[in-house]
Amino acid sequence: MQTNLSEEMRIAALLRSVPEKKRMGVIGRASLLVGPDFTIATLKELFEWQMALIEINGLAQADEIKPLYPLLARIPDIVRKDGILPFIIMVNRQGLAFSERMVRVMVNGLRGISYLDDNRLANTDELPAGHYLATIVEDGRHCLGRHPDNCLKEFSVLNRFGGTTAEGITLAMITPEVLVHHSIDTPGSVYDGNDGRSTPCISFSSVATFRDANYSHPKLFSWAAWKKKVPYFDFCGSISVGGRLGLPIC
Repeated sequence: MQTNLSEEMRIAALLRSVPEKKRMGVIGRASLLVGPDFTIATLKELFEWQMALIEINGLAQADEIKPLYPLLARIPDIVRKDGILPFIIMVNRQGLAFSERMVRVMVNGLRGISYLDDNRLANTDELPAGHYLATIVEDGRHCLGRHPDNCLKEFSVLNRFGGTTAEGITLAMITPEVLVHHSIDTPGSVYDGNDGRSTPCISFSSVATFRDANYSHPKLFSWAAWKKKVPYFDFCGSISVGGRLGLPIC
């Protein structure tokens, strides 16, 4: 049964009156609510749902996101199926740390954690200034077990782009169940760690380890050693996007 969209919007409206310092208490609440069926919902329904999700999680106000709505007319028709979203709304503002993004990702009631230094992470493509729509988003399930570097080459042939770490986190916030299916490599970003350059990954394990009780949480990490793994991990897939639509800068 799908969640009533107007009810979600009502919740978002109520949260506008909640003081900012208290909003952290409801971070991830929207991830516990079932959204519309992404394979059949209209673009308008998907936009309203995501806008409510963003506002509930305190990432941006609806008034900041609404100007993106006319861009839906530029999104091409696609065959809807699992693992593909027509678009995701990207909140793109200075100072929004990856740890702040990850804490909005919730799987089985557990909030996400980032193990990365934001200053060491860079995107490989130029992004729109301000909030934007990432279009025709594939969550990586169609390229499981393929190395991110090889996926990037395939994406280029298909006129697609590797998804950034922020886009991967947003996808996980919108559809947290994807992390139960597979881990998300984000080849549109590169992490320059102490052990070398690598592709950031968003992963989830239902089992905590003795050494790290947080291991069972959704996590953002990057290990250069993974780049050398042959064959590559069959539980990892690279996110990709067909394009990015932003508003002109006045």
